[in-house]
Amino acid sequence: MLKKQIIRGGLVAATMSMVVACAPTDAPTTPSSPKPTTAPSATVEPTAEPSATAEPTAKPSATAEPTAEPTAKPSTEPSTEPTAAPSATPTPLPTATSDISVIERTTFNGSIYDDTNAPLDGVTVTARSLNSSVPFEETTTTAGGSYAFNNAPAGVQIEITASRPGYATRRRVEVLKSNKQGDPDANRYNFGTDGNERGNDDFGGTEFNGLSDLPEVISMSPGRNASGINPKTSFVLTFSEPMDRETVEDNFVIRSFTEESLTVDNQITFKAKGGTLTEPTPETGDKVWDEDAFDVSWNSDNTEVTFTFSDERMLPTDEDSADTPEYYVTFTNDDKQLKDASGITRDGGYFKLTEGNFEGAVKFAINTDTEDPQVSSIRAETDENSGTDGDMIRVRFSERMIHYTETKTIAGGMDGIATKAAAAVNNVLATQAADNYTVTITRGGGKILGPIKWATLGGSAVYDTTDVTHKTVKLLPGVNAGNLTVDGSTTVASNDTVLGTIYFRDGSTAPIDTEVSVTTGGPKAADIQNALNDLLIDSPANAFTISYVTGGDPLGAGDVHNITLAAGAKAEDKKDKDKNGDPKVKDIAMVVLTGGTAIDKLTAANELPIRLFPGTGAGASANLYKPGDNVLIKAGTSILDPAGNSLSSSNDDASANAS
Repeated sequence: MLKKQIIRGGLVAATMSMVVACAPTDAPTTPSSPKPTTAPSATVEPTAEPSATAEPTAKPSATAEPTAEPTAKPSTEPSTEPTAAPSATPTPLPTATSDISVIERTTFNGSIYDDTNAPLDGVTVTARSLNSSVPFEETTTTAGGSYAFNNAPAGVQIEITASRPGYATRRRVEVLKSNKQGDPDANRYNFGTDGNERGNDDFGGTEFNGLSDLPEVISMSPGRNASGINPKTSFVLTFSEPMDRETVEDNFVIRSFTEESLTVDNQITFKAKGGTLTEPTPETGDKVWDEDAFDVSWNSDNTEVTFTFSDERMLPTDEDSADTPEYYVTFTNDDKQLKDASGITRDGGYFKLTEGNFEGAVKFAINTDTEDPQVSSIRAETDENSGTDGDMIRVRFSERMIHYTETKTIAGGMDGIATKAAAAVNNVLATQAADNYTVTITRGGGKILGPIKWATLGGSAVYDTTDVTHKTVKLLPGVNAGNLTVDGSTTVASNDTVLGTIYFRDGSTAPIDTEVSVTTGGPKAADIQNALNDLLIDSPANAFTISYVTGGDPLGAGDVHNITLAAGAKAEDKKDKDKNGDPKVKDIAMVVLTGGTAIDKLTAANELPIRLFPGTGAGASANLYKPGDNVLIKAGTSILDPAGNSLSSSNDDASANAS
């Protein structure tokens, strides 16, 4: 090696001889002498290149100006005079291209303890270089809880791994010192501590890097403090050993980490966790999902579990990043006990994902959702074909429109504003949400109903509980008035009134404000029936019929009766005239009686309004269309999805033939 070094530095040696020649010496330099240069000190090995302190500078000295060419041709043989001694400065760490023959060798050792601070025998300790240019890999086994390695490279990263069957593996990375002083603790690297007052922190041993036979999570996806995570992500957890499945699944839980008020909410939606993630058993923050929201699968040896959202569930998110929650995973849902396959239990600090301390939870942040929901399709069911809810319409959206989390129900309208609601939620009633849908029905190319609000027809909007994805809203039809009870307000009057509205199939309306002539003997149902029929034209005889269930005319307190309207009922629309100036006669879609003294005598106030659909029996669902009719539903663009996105204005309707 020395010869190679001198050959590479020949020109430097020649230059050095010039400098030496300028100063008085005891003996002349003899370039042709065959004797080698005096060896450097045994305490410091020369580096691969001459030291910065030993190498002459490019500038000439003040006492001897060198010529442009060397005064003597550099010799390939060593000088009889020693060259300048190497500098005492530390040897730099080698790079990947350095001559590995100059790497110093040293020793290192340590002790290994378990999590009860007891020395642990039978631990396999492997040391390997992380520098590919300086290969080193050795294995030993602890005796009396201690280990030692010799002839290890100093100045490069060494990975030290300690493992024993039934215990979690520990790892640390260190750069070994050259330790020329022979200090036995210079390269001492412990795992765990002996628990004494002084501890072993001087040697890098801490309670949390001792070997443990308790189960722990050693990796997880999403990663620790990960961001930009898909709200529909799966959770994959790897354990240090085979696990008791039930304890893992029963205790798995996702909680809110940050305090957030979602766009669809008008108050705090999720509370913050507070505290730190090193808390052994965190339970603060709102519970969002537990194992019931997931499909759970395991690998063959029960060391890895995957929680995958079922039925298109997801973590609630928001269209605004400022309102998007962060979440954390922990195991505090049930009894907080994680057991391995042999029954050994960990009751806190479940995660060991770093070389640092155990953590009771893993935090992560999710993406926003800025995609507008759309109306994907509808299905119009008919009473004629035994629809479960009569003439009912199912409206399917492109995405889940409501989250039923463990803490809160999250959907548009949860703040009580009905125009945001796809269906009934919190304080928004089903009849209020129905006002966000408009129906139009055609038959044979001609319009027979609408456009008219579903709420106007007495309908309601509810989430379809048979759709586990919660993308579907059911538009339930209005119901014909059922049995009515006379409440006792039956005083005789010469004239009574009926108030209400006629809704025509073309979407127009006509007010009802008519008098009822009361015949002798007190108020009678027949008098009111006659007044109602006077409103009709070109209709079946006695299209309005009031029938007693109990009692009879004159009306008496407690009498029970009902009102029906025959199919084919028509009336004049005095606001809409034909070319001759006469009011048009139109088909009636629905009659709503809202009050008046006559109606007050027919029923109690809490039974108002009275909705009557042509051809529909008392208490029956409205018959609005028949099989084959085309049904079009248009939803309001004010409807919000759970993330606060408005319904797409270019995809807010759908149609289908009734079946």
